[in-house]
Amino acid sequence: MHRRTLRALLLCAAGATTVLGGWAGSAAGRAAGSAATAAGARSARAALLARSALGRSWSVSAPPPRRIPPLTCARFKPHLAGVSGTGAASSPTYAAGKSGPFFSQSAYSYASAAAESSIWHALARPGLLACIAGSVTGGSQDGVSFAVTAKRTLRLPKLQAPAAAYAVSATATSAEVQTDVYVVSIVLGYGRTISELTVTGFDQRQARMQALRLARIAAGRIHSL
Repeated sequence: MHRRTLRALLLCAAGATTVLGGWAGSAAGRAAGSAATAAGARSARAALLARSALGRSWSVSAPPPRRIPPLTCARFKPHLAGVSGTGAASSPTYAAGKSGPFFSQSAYSYASAAAESSIWHALARPGLLACIAGSVTGGSQDGVSFAVTAKRTLRLPKLQAPAAAYAVSATATSAEVQTDVYVVSIVLGYGRTISELTVTGFDQRQARMQALRLARIAAGRIHSL
């Protein structure tokens, strides 16, 4: 999951007047090994949603991370030996208003559809929830702490690309306030591309609705690549 989207939420929970974003890290990562190419990088960037695709209310709240977040974590490391990525890219953090919700996306390209399928089937499992939950608690900083209160997989309607969805609920606590926050992460895989979308917000229903809406758009995009 993208820690930068949660950092933007963290600043709101702490009472910040400006949304900043910029929290590097993710539940979903580069495959073992790397064989990056210019074409692979272009393909990954092409999978990212532009601000114009999100809707009028969305604006950039933070630039893309300096380092592309990896696809796995210490809590969930499926065996991916022999599969190499050819390119990766991350979007800026977008916000639909000063208090969110917040959205970010990463995309990863592979040399073949077979390589992508191998990684997809290894990653799109309930074990990925441990990475997402770990990312949430790992975001505790700047006087705000996050405690996970619930985590689960979500059912999705049929999209134009295979998809797996995960939801984490947490409590954000600072000296001034305690509030509930919600993280929805959807991982898509099709052709030679895997993409992870993360929506973070204070309203559970809104976070889920926005995540599904944006996943529909992103699935159509990677389906057309």
